[in-house]
Amino acid sequence: MATSAKDIRARISEADISGMRGIRINTMQDWKHRLQNVDALYRGDWAEVMPDETQLIENPHVMNMVQVGIDDIARLVTEAIPSVICAPDQQNPSAETAAELRAHIADTYWDVNAGESLVPRVAMDLAGAGCAFVASTVQDGEDYPCFHRIDPRFCYPDVVNGQLLDLLVVEEINWRKAAALFPDLGLDTDPTIKDKVVEIIHYYSKDECFQALGYAAQDGGYNVVIGSIKRWDPKGVLPVAFAQLDSFDGAFRGMFDQITGSLQTKNRLVKMVLEYMDELVYAPMESVGVLNPDEPPGPGAHYRLDPAVQGAGVRRVQPAGSSPEVFDLLEFLDREQRAGAGYPAARQGEISQSIASASFVASTQGQLTTTIKNIQRLIALLRVKLNHIAFFQDEMMLDFEKPLTVSIGTRKTYTPSKNIKGRYRSKVIYGAGAGLDRMQADVRVSNLLAAGLISHEDGMRQIDFISSPSDTARQITLEQTQNIMLQKFLAEAQQADVIQLVILQSQGLSLTQALEQLQQQAQQQPAPAPAEGQPMAPEGAAPPEQANPQGQEIAGGNAAVQPIATAPPPPIEEVMLRPRVG
Repeated sequence: MATSAKDIRARISEADISGMRGIRINTMQDWKHRLQNVDALYRGDWAEVMPDETQLIENPHVMNMVQVGIDDIARLVTEAIPSVICAPDQQNPSAETAAELRAHIADTYWDVNAGESLVPRVAMDLAGAGCAFVASTVQDGEDYPCFHRIDPRFCYPDVVNGQLLDLLVVEEINWRKAAALFPDLGLDTDPTIKDKVVEIIHYYSKDECFQALGYAAQDGGYNVVIGSIKRWDPKGVLPVAFAQLDSFDGAFRGMFDQITGSLQTKNRLVKMVLEYMDELVYAPMESVGVLNPDEPPGPGAHYRLDPAVQGAGVRRVQPAGSSPEVFDLLEFLDREQRAGAGYPAARQGEISQSIASASFVASTQGQLTTTIKNIQRLIALLRVKLNHIAFFQDEMMLDFEKPLTVSIGTRKTYTPSKNIKGRYRSKVIYGAGAGLDRMQADVRVSNLLAAGLISHEDGMRQIDFISSPSDTARQITLEQTQNIMLQKFLAEAQQADVIQLVILQSQGLSLTQALEQLQQQAQQQPAPAPAEGQPMAPEGAAPPEQANPQGQEIAGGNAAVQPIATAPPPPIEEVMLRPRVG
């Protein structure tokens, strides 16, 4: 049973918020430390420990595997567009149409919230932090549930067996920003908060949600700003969708947690090689028997040597020779890093063969394909949970007629209580393009379609720029029918009708509208006059060839009247198209 707002106010207190915050932060220090390490690697802040145990932070001398890998994975994930499918609750056409409408409603949620812009950020969260969070809330003045990504750096979730029970979000901001975000609290005039770091705390659960402001007290405690707590009732549904990268111990672990040492070692080796190159060019000089040792070196230098000194001269000190094992070690470290992150060198076009086909290069990226497909699978699960939340919120809190971003046939609007009716389940499928880039996905779909293993509508679901496969299929059928009608019309119509069709189309009418107007004109034309000497039939009487089609004789006036056979009405094209003369 959903908790009322009055019960929430009685349950949550300032002390509860402070205690919950302290416990969550202390229990998740290991994950936050790993996340901070990945952030430093992504920024390029690679600390090198010197012999005197000091740390030197400088720009990387090698490719930043963390930054390049996370960015490239995020781009690859967006190559394939998933399809939302809702299963019908009954085996009849009306139930199937209702299920398709629910799928279009879910697509509408995603479109109005710019969902495609969330995909790369969610993919980065999964790859770097090992988890992703997206909240769905009901905002004042909005017609649809609102989606927003929650930064995992500020998240402190409670997860049991992969299921999210609740979520605490603690984000640090400057007190000036807090005063601008919450002008009603008067934080800019509060001396206890001025010049302090303020925390915005959000708590999400299926029973209660709240927002509060807090700051560290001088005595080491934690204070909650009175009057800042905003509470709302989620009505029994946790308004946060959650996905986690699989790990053996169940902890949050990103893809790049374990390559820190290898990456920094390779960077240090490359730096030493560069220093060796400097020594080759700028090696120190030594001299024997030089009479003017203060002469600066350079192209115009002139050294005077003492002829009495044997071996007199000026030369550079020969540096020690480089070890070939260094380059083998660099190659070994590069392979280890790419294997640990699942990011093959072929992604940058590096292959061992001198001559290789495109299919061979694509086959070398199998590990990356598996990685991308796994992230897409997690994003699909997150969207399934998000659709469930949005369906519930739309039906319970936003129940009024609203438009669809992608119409289904002629239907352009929906009403949540009439069209959702408590059916919140959906399925998100990436299909044939999962884990592949756009070119490979298009080739795979074309091959499956040519082999007859999928339907045309299933193939269109894998194309990113087709928003509604069913509408596209209907449009293709309509265009094919129009082409057949046009060919038949041009083959059988008189020249005057063809000219009239061209005139109507030049006025902006479509082929269907022009043919419809021609048909109306043909129906409005008067019947042809009878031949000379032939009596005119009375008004409403059947033509002579239809009055007695069997040729039966009627004897006198006493014979039984035989029923008159009525011919079916002529086809539309016979009414619309007049036969050619001659």
